[in-house]
Amino acid sequence: MVTGILWAVFGAFCLLFLLSLQATLHFRRYVLRYLRSDRADFAPPLSVIVPCKGIDPGFDANIASILEQDYPDYELLFVTATREDPAHERIQTLLAAHPDANARLLVAGLASGRSQKLNNQLCARRSIRPETQALAFVDSDVRAHPQFLRSLVAPLGQEGVGATTGFRWYVPETGGFGSYLRATWNGGGLPLLAQERFAYAWGGAMAILRETYERADVARRWESALTDDFPLTRAVRALGLSVRLVPDCLLCSHEDSTLAQTLEWTNRQTLICRVYDPPLWRAIFAMHAMHSVALVAGLAVVIAKALRPDLPLSVWPGVAVLGVIPLEMAGGALLWRTVQRLLPGVGGWGVALKHIVLVPAAILLIFYNSIHSLTTRDLCWRGVRYRLHSPSRTEVLDPGLATEPQTI
Repeated sequence: MVTGILWAVFGAFCLLFLLSLQATLHFRRYVLRYLRSDRADFAPPLSVIVPCKGIDPGFDANIASILEQDYPDYELLFVTATREDPAHERIQTLLAAHPDANARLLVAGLASGRSQKLNNQLCARRSIRPETQALAFVDSDVRAHPQFLRSLVAPLGQEGVGATTGFRWYVPETGGFGSYLRATWNGGGLPLLAQERFAYAWGGAMAILRETYERADVARRWESALTDDFPLTRAVRALGLSVRLVPDCLLCSHEDSTLAQTLEWTNRQTLICRVYDPPLWRAIFAMHAMHSVALVAGLAVVIAKALRPDLPLSVWPGVAVLGVIPLEMAGGALLWRTVQRLLPGVGGWGVALKHIVLVPAAILLIFYNSIHSLTTRDLCWRGVRYRLHSPSRTEVLDPGLATEPQTI
């Protein structure tokens, strides 16, 4: 009986692995097709909104990369909550070093009833120039290549595309377990964005036509929200339009993370998913719960049989479960190899190995995050404490004064 249950667990484990592998292979094909394709040169007048709070690692290089884009006609709107924010003075200095940039620095004021990021973005949206035909939203903790804006905006000229998105790839600077665990955890979500039914606009690099933004009434959806990406995605889909992942808009964040910071960040991401996209959260929870239970059960069987050889229990289901782990790590290697096609300077196989061996740990962490998200509606984001009552109701518990970078 027990052996039968274990073999059933092993079968479920294999199914999960195959689904994961299929998503990774689909992502690889998606990337290779994109790299072989001819890109459209659709580049309407653009307003780029960059909300800032605090000084992110590599801040100067990140902001300079946005100021130095190869795009024919764009303006930059940087926004801080107050003039006392350290980012405000730093941006002033960077703008002085780029006198030819069409850029402005705005002050949004402290948020009430929504996140500070959205407060900053809505403030900037009210200040865009009349001739703007497209909007892009970019975080201050990512570094863009010179063609980034061209690549991000171009697919908006295609029929049926409502928004485009990039994604983040964490590049640890000095390394450490927490840094690489966060990078592996985050990278695991990338293959899903290549599948239209799962794709969502990631707030760190997304673009939308101005007309679509207005028609979808995105500003209203942002009025009392915490995050920008899920509401914008839902608004675009309500119009019958899709969100398109742009592979060469995969951007690096050059920063480290302690284990405590990684736990806080992953818990926050998972709670936001639970509130804003419950079906996706339930699917993730179910898959990783099954994986974690199978992994623990397999390990327990092997250890029990090693300690008590006389137990009437077959060790082979447990061995089979544990044998899938190297296959999952091979899937991680395939993802890494695909990312290297997009980010050649992201690191060699020495760095890749650190990601690959942490794949099982990242999966277990997702299960922990999912359980944690059932216990609270509160989170802290860049020194501000919030309570997520619903997708359309965000309470600011403590506006805070801290400006330590903690990004979504």
